[in-house]
Amino acid sequence: MASDGAVWFTDPPYGLHESGREGHPGSQEYEGCFVFRVDPINGEALPVVTDMVHPNGLALSPDESRLYVADTAWFWNNDDPKHIRAYDVAVTDGVADATNSRVFAEPSGIADGFRVDAEGNVWTSSGASIQVFTPAGESLLELPMPQRISNLCFGGVDGTDLYATSATSLYRVPTNARQTPRP
Repeated sequence: MASDGAVWFTDPPYGLHESGREGHPGSQEYEGCFVFRVDPINGEALPVVTDMVHPNGLALSPDESRLYVADTAWFWNNDDPKHIRAYDVAVTDGVADATNSRVFAEPSGIADGFRVDAEGNVWTSSGASIQVFTPAGESLLELPMPQRISNLCFGGVDGTDLYATSATSLYRVPTNARQTPRP
């Protein structure tokens, strides 16, 4: 959710994918997989990003001028992307525009869930690790985890602890300690 009350979300085909791995195989109602923005005033959901294969996780920079989106198509086809893209975002008269599409980072694993810290660093799940990238997309840290990580969220008393989910555990990572997390 953005500070203006707009809700941004991705629409990958995973619940409908022909593999049946998640959900039930079916047909999409439109061609492609997009990133949508729901307008806080009229409730209309409009596609803002349409140039990705399977957009999945997303996050906004602290000033909301940049949108990061993970493409997780590689899960289904190893020739497809497994990177994070960045877009410059502008909202004018309630209409959002995402421009300057570019590969921001290519994590060693699949970027699924991620969050951006107060300094603009991008923290992402990446297989059995958490990777951190600077606002310029340079690798800052790779933190090994005991299991494959799916999603991340900041929390705790001062909001600086990182919580990471896996198939069977929830991990708390004190971001100032940089120590190996335990479930």
